[in-house]
Amino acid sequence: MLIVPMRCTFSTRAHAASSIHEIGEAARGSGVKLPKGWRDIVLHQLKHSGPARVLPHLERLAARVGTEDVQSKLSYLQKREAHM
Repeated sequence: MLIVPMRCTFSTRAHAASSIHEIGEAARGSGVKLPKGWRDIVLHQLKHSGPARVLPHLERLAARVGTEDVQSKLSYLQKREAHM
């Protein structure tokens, strides 16, 4: 039997989507303008390009927002980079 490793497990992807959504909402709440459909764009990039393109974007966004909650969400994603 051939076992093909998944790039991102369903539960990891679901938690990542939730964290990304919350980072985006916090950014909008602090006055950062994000394009319509931002979350869907980021999730599409994560699925097709992996975390290497997404995490730097989220790091810049988290730096602009600067709250502990956003940093916590970002840390969660960074720790699971290999599973995404």
